[in-house]
Amino acid sequence: LLKKLENRVIKKLRQKETPPAPLDLKDTVKLSTLKEELSQFKSTLLTEFQERESRLLTRLQSEYFTLKPDSDGGIDFQGHVLKNVGLPLNNMDAINFNFLKGATITRNPQTSMFDCNFEKLTRVGTPVDNFDAVNLQTLKVELEHLYTTLTAVPVIA
Repeated sequence: LLKKLENRVIKKLRQKETPPAPLDLKDTVKLSTLKEELSQFKSTLLTEFQERESRLLTRLQSEYFTLKPDSDGGIDFQGHVLKNVGLPLNNMDAINFNFLKGATITRNPQTSMFDCNFEKLTRVGTPVDNFDAVNLQTLKVELEHLYTTLTAVPVIA
């Protein structure tokens, strides 16, 4: 009885199986051709990405400030202890990018850290002078957010 039941189940399962569709010769491709096309596609994507990245970096530099990319190609902002700051600054300080017109971010050759200097700040609540600095940790977060936002949409040439 058990053997009959087993045979019946196997028979039903075989009926439900659909045979694979026959291959059409148009469906086949040489692996060398596929490899070549994938290589071209990868090269095209890489070129397009590099062009977009270059336009984005140019846009960031022209609209907000001068910066130099990190040695590994990333944008890394780390700074020294802030000096000559009129008010205490911490990681919660807000940054309005309108204030960054005329800002220069340079890398200190001795420490490889970035310094942020302003020629003149405008439209701020308290008087500032040429030695005022900005919290670089906050700037880093804001720049990463800006970079993410700008790379999420197509860059217009």
